[in-house]
Amino acid sequence: SLQALSTTVRIDKMLFIPSVNLYMVGAATYFTLVSFIRFDHVEAFYVPGITAVDYSEGAKIMVKVSSLTSVKTQIPVDYYRFPFCRPTNVHRVRESLGELLAGEKVAPSPYIVEMKKNTTCKVLCASELLNDKHIQKLSHLIESMYHHNFILDNLPSASVSETQDHKKLSHYAGGFPVGYDDNNKKYLYNHLRLFIDYHQHDGSNGYRIVKFSIEPFSIHHRIGSGNYGNGKGIEDLKEEARKSKATWEGKKTFSDKVSDIIEENGLSGCVGTADEPKIMGPPLELDEGHAIFYSYDVIWKKSEVQWATRWDVYLTEGHRVPPIIHWSAIINSFIVLIILTVMLGAILVRNLRRDIAGYNAVRLTDEERMDETEESGWKLVHGDVFRPPKFAPMMLGVLAGTGAQLLLTAVF
Repeated sequence: SLQALSTTVRIDKMLFIPSVNLYMVGAATYFTLVSFIRFDHVEAFYVPGITAVDYSEGAKIMVKVSSLTSVKTQIPVDYYRFPFCRPTNVHRVRESLGELLAGEKVAPSPYIVEMKKNTTCKVLCASELLNDKHIQKLSHLIESMYHHNFILDNLPSASVSETQDHKKLSHYAGGFPVGYDDNNKKYLYNHLRLFIDYHQHDGSNGYRIVKFSIEPFSIHHRIGSGNYGNGKGIEDLKEEARKSKATWEGKKTFSDKVSDIIEENGLSGCVGTADEPKIMGPPLELDEGHAIFYSYDVIWKKSEVQWATRWDVYLTEGHRVPPIIHWSAIINSFIVLIILTVMLGAILVRNLRRDIAGYNAVRLTDEERMDETEESGWKLVHGDVFRPPKFAPMMLGVLAGTGAQLLLTAVF
């Protein structure tokens, strides 16, 4: 009949598409990508964090910052949306595929460390006088328990805190807090002590970073030495910066212009030497009309930990978390996967049994069954959808596989 003939033609067309069109797509993808390849010039790259980097003594290494995170809100926020110290040029840094998948926004920071060179009370920047808007933003971060996330040599910073019995405790997940709340008063961490462990590989003249941790402090810095400083404020520093042409040369931001003058005058909250830095003074309370002085120390320490095993402490929280927790997570994932697979299989089997029962309910000829039921969807091509092409069937797999590989290589 005409209906049977039209249905047969439609089925033939649908069967023809998977075999020929896939062949043409694979061949087109292969020859298009091959045409862009220059065999006389080949370049390669490596994924950051996979290959170890050797730093020479005195080499400058920039500390990067990622988004602020909170275990309370679970919403990451951009670091430079808040009044923190920022470099002259802020741009997005894409380090690895894992950071992109996690949605992290990695950017450079003004924190600079030099290999094997200890530093005490390095002035980072000085903020403008705080207004009500700045205080609200910083107070919101403290109330929501937001944490900083610093990165050095693709290694996230651990947080060092002091217990009640004056012992140092390190946490290797979540970064370090922005500040703390005490009796409804907000205090900001404005002084950081960076602990960096390095390891010298056998037969190498360079040094590799194997551990990175930060201990935050809240210090109400005053300009000048002594408990109360010399009485100068931000406005005095700005006036000195305007009068000093040397300070203005090569400086582009306010913090850069006054940082040299702060270095010359010193800060009251920092004492001690580069090898043994110490702090003194009351904590920094967020108050309107005051400026924030950011500073940091750097302490280097030689370590026997090799670069290949530097991530071990992050997996076990410094050997405080038993491995059974990781096995429990894996087992839970498998159980959920099995349950979902069984549920999906049960639904498919039920639908297939219902269709088969409908076909076998009344015995009809092929022409009567075609007139009785108009098939649609996958049932039209379920028997021949994987039929290989008649000409060179293996060529389709070769061209499609090679083309897909070249496409992924060219794009990513």
